[in-house]
Amino acid sequence: MLKIGGIIFIFVGIAIVCDEYFQPALEAISEALDLSADVAGATFLAAGSSAPELFTSLSDAFSVCPASMGIGTIVGSAMFNILVIVALSCAVAGQSGASLLIDWRPVARDVTYYTISILMMAAFFDDGKVTVAEAAIMVVAYFSYIVFMMFNEKIMAQCSSKVAPDDDKSKQGDVDAAAAALEGGGDEKKASEDSADGGEDGEDDDDGPFWHRITETPEGANPLSWILYLLSLPFLIVFALTVPDCDHPTFTNCFKQIYWVSFLNCILWIGILCHFMVEWAHECAIILDVDPIVVALVVLATGTSIPDAIGSMVAAKNGEANMAISNAVGSNVFDILLGLGLPWVLSGLIKGEDMAVRRDGEC
Repeated sequence: MLKIGGIIFIFVGIAIVCDEYFQPALEAISEALDLSADVAGATFLAAGSSAPELFTSLSDAFSVCPASMGIGTIVGSAMFNILVIVALSCAVAGQSGASLLIDWRPVARDVTYYTISILMMAAFFDDGKVTVAEAAIMVVAYFSYIVFMMFNEKIMAQCSSKVAPDDDKSKQGDVDAAAAALEGGGDEKKASEDSADGGEDGEDDDDGPFWHRITETPEGANPLSWILYLLSLPFLIVFALTVPDCDHPTFTNCFKQIYWVSFLNCILWIGILCHFMVEWAHECAIILDVDPIVVALVVLATGTSIPDAIGSMVAAKNGEANMAISNAVGSNVFDILLGLGLPWVLSGLIKGEDMAVRRDGEC
């Protein structure tokens, strides 16, 4: 029971470090490198929402006893994204009264790449092992997706849209609005920037100390809110002391490129948390006599998909149907091609052996 509680506790930590620190750092890096919205979304922003799956796969690939938990987590996360996140996005949009005008073009783009990634994975799994060359092909396929995104606007312009002509948001670029949604909405981000520049409008987070997340206690007497706050408190304290908030003037005034420090520290923390999550999940599977892949498919996949779920639901609530669908499906492309391909390439090069696909989950 202690290990199960520890896994749930780690889920909270992963959600906090990804949403509060990693995502803003990646957005700042994208802006500093002057990347277009589509390319940034296919690279840095996708890494922000899918970092837990990537590091779970890395941890499993380099563990003493690989149990295909990385595969189970990514495949389960893909199912969660398609079946649950899309449904939740529609439900949230329906409750908020937002209209969902879906443009078929970005959906067709992401579903096509997702289908190709599934076919590649199935073909490479056929002999029960994945070679370095096969894993490298998956990584190259993901970079072809990035190249496609560089010309996305021109290609999309050649295709006729079925959505209403006044749906301007569908023409903006899928990831631009999704990034704003993941950040908490364009208005909040603008107020944060104004405050960092010395503006007098936002008496928001930037006006307080950099540890403001620690002192922001839940309002009211909702027990669930207080339980979540108490679970989050240790992580809020540790992250405030070890990860610079690249949106806060306390750090940006000292070092303009502080986002690189935030980026590296977030990677370190996500790697540590995912390592313990995989190890404890494997131990729980052995104790409960459950296939580790089943634990990964059901438990780890759900926990690591929280950032994607939050981003898609916020986008759908704001009426950004394309953003919600694209975030759910596009994350699957990242998860399968890079989330599985990159760890297998590194494992093959370092260990000097092919990656065995253990379908039975036994060591």
